[in-house]
Amino acid sequence: VNDDYDDENDDFGRLGLANVQSRAEEDDAEVEETKHGIVIGFDAAGPVRSTDPDPTLTRHTASELLWIAKNELEKRKMNAAEAELRANEAADKAARLEHELDTLITRAGLRKENVLEMAKKLNGQSANPDDYERLLEREADEGVEVQEFFAGAVEGARDQFAEADAIAIAASGEATAALQKLNAATKKLREAERVVEEARGRNRKIINQYQRAASRAHTMREDYNQMQERVVKLKELLLQMDKSASSAQNVVSTAVTEANISEKRAVETEARAQRAAKASAADRVVADDETHREEILEKEASVFHEKLRASAEKIDAMQQEMERSTEELNKIQDQIKLIENSSQYLSEREEASGEEKKISSPSSGKAMAKHAKKVQERNVIGENIKQLSVDITRAEAVRVGIHQEFEGKAIAWKEQANIAAKARKQADRSSHLAEDLASHAEEEREAANLRRIARERAQSSVSSSGENRESLKAQLKTAEKQAQEAKLKADEARLEEKHLSHYNDNLENNDHLEENLQHRKEDRDEALRVYEGYKVTQEATDAKASEARRLFDTSESVYKDAMRNASKEKVFQNTQKHNDRKVIIKFNQSSLACNKAEHELEKVRYAQSLVDEQELIVQRAKEHMDKTERVAEIPTSLAKMTFLNTTKFRAWPKSFAQANTNAHSFAQDVLEKKIFHKESSDAKKLKEFTMEHMCRTFPPWRTTNNRSDLNYDPMYQWALGCQLVAMNSSTFDKHVLQADGRFRSNGSSGYVLKPSFLRHLNLLNEDKATWNIKVLCGAYLPSPKTKKLGARVNPYVKVSVYGPTKEEQHFTTEVVNSNGINPVWDDKTGFEFSCDVQAMSILAFSVWDKGRSDNGRDGLIGAAAMPVSCIREGYRSVVLFDEYHSRVGAHAFSSLLVQATKRDGR
Repeated sequence: VNDDYDDENDDFGRLGLANVQSRAEEDDAEVEETKHGIVIGFDAAGPVRSTDPDPTLTRHTASELLWIAKNELEKRKMNAAEAELRANEAADKAARLEHELDTLITRAGLRKENVLEMAKKLNGQSANPDDYERLLEREADEGVEVQEFFAGAVEGARDQFAEADAIAIAASGEATAALQKLNAATKKLREAERVVEEARGRNRKIINQYQRAASRAHTMREDYNQMQERVVKLKELLLQMDKSASSAQNVVSTAVTEANISEKRAVETEARAQRAAKASAADRVVADDETHREEILEKEASVFHEKLRASAEKIDAMQQEMERSTEELNKIQDQIKLIENSSQYLSEREEASGEEKKISSPSSGKAMAKHAKKVQERNVIGENIKQLSVDITRAEAVRVGIHQEFEGKAIAWKEQANIAAKARKQADRSSHLAEDLASHAEEEREAANLRRIARERAQSSVSSSGENRESLKAQLKTAEKQAQEAKLKADEARLEEKHLSHYNDNLENNDHLEENLQHRKEDRDEALRVYEGYKVTQEATDAKASEARRLFDTSESVYKDAMRNASKEKVFQNTQKHNDRKVIIKFNQSSLACNKAEHELEKVRYAQSLVDEQELIVQRAKEHMDKTERVAEIPTSLAKMTFLNTTKFRAWPKSFAQANTNAHSFAQDVLEKKIFHKESSDAKKLKEFTMEHMCRTFPPWRTTNNRSDLNYDPMYQWALGCQLVAMNSSTFDKHVLQADGRFRSNGSSGYVLKPSFLRHLNLLNEDKATWNIKVLCGAYLPSPKTKKLGARVNPYVKVSVYGPTKEEQHFTTEVVNSNGINPVWDDKTGFEFSCDVQAMSILAFSVWDKGRSDNGRDGLIGAAAMPVSCIREGYRSVVLFDEYHSRVGAHAFSSLLVQATKRDGR
């Protein structure tokens, strides 16, 4: 059997049939490829084909398509790696902020459970630092009343800062969402511009071809008319020459006139061509200048973009420096509080007060000297923080100015790009027009040369009166030949014009594309306007938040100075409240960082999904290349040994016309689900085909990895007349049992003759019958593999009938407990069933152990199957086989005793 294409058995043809293909059918394969299109790429579902008749369409080989898919896979992997890098950076930042939050929680004397409870209350929203008493619940402690220190300015500044900070965060989120919409709208606009430009290019190409063909046809028609007129005139001159020799002068006059007219037309056409060439050169210079201006604006925009990035990095560095200074200031403040609360400092201050010394005296004591040093360091760091705040404000102002200049340059660059594109289009149109005029000028010059030659010949004929008549005949012959050639050329040009006129009249309508492009532009402009509005709002809210933070910090500093002179308990409580507010602020920062990290992680998942999809595409390209490379010529020596040749199914008339040595191969899932439903026309055709040809079926290769799909129902395939039905006998299921019973009628030899109605066209099925089966008893039933050796079994029998036309019929006996030696069921009623085709119906007996095995499932003891046509009436012994279809070991003597009674039928 010649068949090297088993992996193609589920590539469906015109009717979706799975089949194989031989080298003898290459011509039909080319026709099929022309009909279904060529493979131009792949997606996750398989090959992507194109039916475009354009001869200029690039046809890639399988290896080139695989290279293109791999190249795209590398690009997507790089994008995924970049996204993963950004996600890692965001995760690191979130982890760092979370660590800082844990440090603040420990320093504030809080528990992790307090913060978790606060997060549950907020449900993803930002926390208000002023609401720390409600958010961070502490055990009630007795404290000192310090209400008089809570000045209105401090409370107002705190409320303003919290409100401004929340507004700034909301504005930042809205600006980010607007920027994402703007990017999406810009991407759609670019795609619409590309589609419109491609459609315009196709229309321009068709129009140019039609215009050139029309111009050439017009010129050829004029040449032919002129040649025809010249022939008529020469004939008239020849007749006149027979009457009078003086008529030769008329021929000269006619030739001179034609030559002058043709020369004048050639000069005028060449002048128009030169003017068009100059105009094309001027348009090309303008296009180059506009393109140069576009490149200059692009470079300027890139310079401002680089300045904007450098300014942002500088601001980030100063903000980090300010954060470090703030942490150092907090650390020194804590040290000062520890010194002030120490017993040594209090005793030295009392001694200094007793001696009537000032507190700021540098030599009052070791603790007081250390206190004075720390106060001085705090003042220096405070000044440094103020200077950094001023520098950050200035740098932010510089960055805003650079950003405005960058946006202005970017807008100018985009406008110049549109102008340059229009200039290039105009230059292309001028160039095409100049080329058409130049071609026309060349044709006119050729015609003028021909007429000049004719004029010279006429003048020469006049000068020799003796040879006038012969010369005039020669001219007439030449003119007739030229007229015939001009007619042929005119007919060719007219046919070409008519051919291209159809394409010119049916130009692609681009109105919907233009409308789509306009809508995309409006969407992009609207998204840009919304983004700019949100951007202005964000900058304003950021400025307000910075000012509110500055006022809050100033008020808080005054508040701390006032609270510093309170008692130890009061200082402790205020420090605790301050730490609570810092915990809430850091919690807000950590939450934002975690959300950002989660967003970046979603981007990573999306990028990875693209990589997975592209890997699947690469796999499809590899399969296509492997399948293509395996196509090889059949050697002559192998062809001589081949008896059955597997051919590709295309249409039933072709299949019926093939020799009997040609066979078809079909995928079983196609045969069962997609094509041959019940008594359809295709099912009847297949039955008729198998009466004189071989046909085989086998599972599709894509499902062989799933063991539950290894075997399909063979009954339906046999009923369609298929002779070779592939089965996997390494696993036991009902389909293997059906195959085992199908060949019992011939001693399991592997060959069974089909019923007569499947072998002869005009015969009907007359093999119907009704049977009654009673299961009486069993003998020597072994334990299933799922039980230990020697364990007791609880057997029951399941009787099943499988047929090609009816639904499956089943009957189950009662369970006999703890008896595998000689279980007795003594069924009085029995199992009655009917079948339409006894030769094609299978009666199966399977004996099971009721679910008391080690795994809790029913275990198979043995089974047997046979065609219904082989059943004989009376008491019969049914020998049982194990799941490997053999009677060895414990199954050597196992059997069932049944009673078979035929109710009706032949």
